[in-house]
Amino acid sequence: MKNLLVFILSLASYNSLAQYNNYYIGKNNVSKVVNNAVYFGKKETSIVTKYDSLTRCAIERFIVDRFNYYRKQKGAQPLVWDEMLRPMTYHHVIYQRLTKTQEHSEDIDVPNFEEMNFTERATKLVGYAKYNLFSEGLINANNSLYVGRYYNEKSVTIKQIVDNFFTVGYGYNTCDAHWNQIMEPQWDRIFIYYDFNWLTDASKSNNYNSANVTVQFANAK
Repeated sequence: MKNLLVFILSLASYNSLAQYNNYYIGKNNVSKVVNNAVYFGKKETSIVTKYDSLTRCAIERFIVDRFNYYRKQKGAQPLVWDEMLRPMTYHHVIYQRLTKTQEHSEDIDVPNFEEMNFTERATKLVGYAKYNLFSEGLINANNSLYVGRYYNEKSVTIKQIVDNFFTVGYGYNTCDAHWNQIMEPQWDRIFIYYDFNWLTDASKSNNYNSANVTVQFANAK
């Protein structure tokens, strides 16, 4: 009887896990998505040997392409990369670096830094002259990736990092509120900063377990 109960509980757990996986894999099957674009001289299949600025910029663009891949499935227009959103994005990136936090507010007093709430960042650093609406998404990307000849037993590609960003339990689609918001048809502009320096000085380590990703999107007039 005890063995039967264990089997029933195991079967129930397996079915629940299967339903969970089928739900998210059906929504986001990252393994089969192929992107042949080239950004900053890098492809998705390019092996990451260090996390430098070109690697970061390429990852950001490939993430936008992936967002657009899923938006197309929902009938939404593609998001256009918009450098005009950089000031408000990067301001919050710096704040999060300095405070080692991840939140939309800027409530901690940082010396020689002007803290702003989201509305102030949008108004003061970008303005509403060319935009109707702004929104922001934050995610802590747990890559657990090692780069360098002493750590890198298996090659890490840009695609693996991007796939990880869209994988349940690790990525942007894990939070339904985030996912549903970025899929809304009203948005047409986006800017992303994939910050490897959030917890680790990239110049001194080969171990990058975590990155803080700030996603800024908007509706242009």
